[in-house]
Amino acid sequence: MLPFDTKTQSKFLSQLCRAFISAGWAWSTIEDPEVCALFQRYVPGATLPGRKKLSGLSLQNELKKVELGITERMAGHYATLQCNRWKNVKKTHLVAFMITAAGEIRCTHVNNVLAARKNASGLLAMMKDELNYNNTALHVINIGVCSDASGESRAARIRLLDEIVMTLTCCTPSPDLHSAPTQFRTPD
Repeated sequence: MLPFDTKTQSKFLSQLCRAFISAGWAWSTIEDPEVCALFQRYVPGATLPGRKKLSGLSLQNELKKVELGITERMAGHYATLQCNRWKNVKKTHLVAFMITAAGEIRCTHVNNVLAARKNASGLLAMMKDELNYNNTALHVINIGVCSDASGESRAARIRLLDEIVMTLTCCTPSPDLHSAPTQFRTPD
């Protein structure tokens, strides 16, 4: 059998990457001799990628497709911004942002803030950057901000009330927004 043409090979790599993600297979599985033999026998036109290509370039391409699809479905809808601070296993201080709009959730940015002072002004600047990114790049309409109950988060949310309709305080890692304290301003 002849090798796949470029378009077919590209579609094959895309589907193979999605199958690995969906099934939870280890990336190294693609280099297992029995897996290679299976593909050579039953999909002889395909060229198998190495684990580094599959978990690198192929995965990045699939991520871009998913993010683009979510962004297109969110565009023009009302959105809420969520942010939270935590330390990863290496004790790096992180601030993560995500938005929800049109029934979709999208992580937008994770910032390493280890070198920065933990204060309301710094968090407020990051929140404003995210809100601007949401408007300009994702084309959503920001209506609210949700963050944790820390002092700097509360201060940043209060300062945001001049610019956004609603802010929420979420007191648990998996917030129950129905019971969260809420601050409103009357829309103009």
